[in-house]
Amino acid sequence: MDVRERLRDLADEAPLVAMVPASLLPRARRRIARNSVAAAVALAVVVAGTFAGVRALGSAPPRPAVKPTLGLFDRIHGWIVYQEAPQTGSRLIATDPNHPSRHVLLDHGGPINYPIEWSHDGSHLLLHRLGGGEDGLLVMDASGSITRVTDHSIALGSLSPDGSQVVYGGDNGLYVVDSTGGAPRLLARDPRHTAFVEPDWSPDGTEIAFLGGSWLWVMNADGTRPRRLVDLSHLRGDYGGRPLWSPDGSRLLFYYGYNKIWRFYVVGADGSGLHPITRFTGAFVANWSPDGSRIGIISRGRLETMAPDGTGVTASRDPVPAVLWWAWNPVMGR
Repeated sequence: MDVRERLRDLADEAPLVAMVPASLLPRARRRIARNSVAAAVALAVVVAGTFAGVRALGSAPPRPAVKPTLGLFDRIHGWIVYQEAPQTGSRLIATDPNHPSRHVLLDHGGPINYPIEWSHDGSHLLLHRLGGGEDGLLVMDASGSITRVTDHSIALGSLSPDGSQVVYGGDNGLYVVDSTGGAPRLLARDPRHTAFVEPDWSPDGTEIAFLGGSWLWVMNADGTRPRRLVDLSHLRGDYGGRPLWSPDGSRLLFYYGYNKIWRFYVVGADGSGLHPITRFTGAFVANWSPDGSRIGIISRGRLETMAPDGTGVTASRDPVPAVLWWAWNPVMGR
């Protein structure tokens, strides 16, 4: 069973969930407008001050570049993003995991866009569109613009750390395409025609982890030096997926198990220290917290988090929506 089939099956079974009341949306839009004006004024002050400093200091050493605002995403650092259940309107929503009543609407409904992964700098969000004959991978930038980058045959992929490229598996190989669209480029192919799927780009941009046959692999980001990391055939189950690098690049998280029941594992980036962190569960999406100290799973209407060794399991006090797919913004919350 591939990812698209799992999503369709789970979407049919998804419970109805309560979303942001429509009456609050005008107020939210006014707040966003005020914040946008304030941000523009602040930016103008910074720019003016910078030019004045250059005139006054002359040959003074250059100052570090100021990181640009992330626009729409600037307000949701450390938040989780999810696609609401299709029965309720299929909007893309960000919520504060510490205060689930706080929401930001990222789109206004329409096609189902599952959030797959953030770029490491939080500037881009990778989406999987499902249904309506428009299946494929899309990239949302901080302005809210969405660009389609693959066709219907691709369900999962990963953004480069700066969000400029997307890597994905297809046609027995791994491919890279610009996040602004364009022609894909072959990155790596197994001469034995093993399917390379569900790649994930390391936070420093130097390596890519992926699944191939019954193995978890790692290779250089330019497609060279592919190497086997974990033999999945020794684990209980017959299907695995979605390797995710920890924020510091020292470990990988992935799941393995049976149809609709999986177990999550963590392994060192060098293949050492493989261990399960959960029992078998119906959830198949887990994410690293922004600082890498916790791993989160949405289960039974709560965000459950645990240490990377599986200990210290805690559940959120307030309920969170029952969702099929979600992504945790990697930029530390303010």
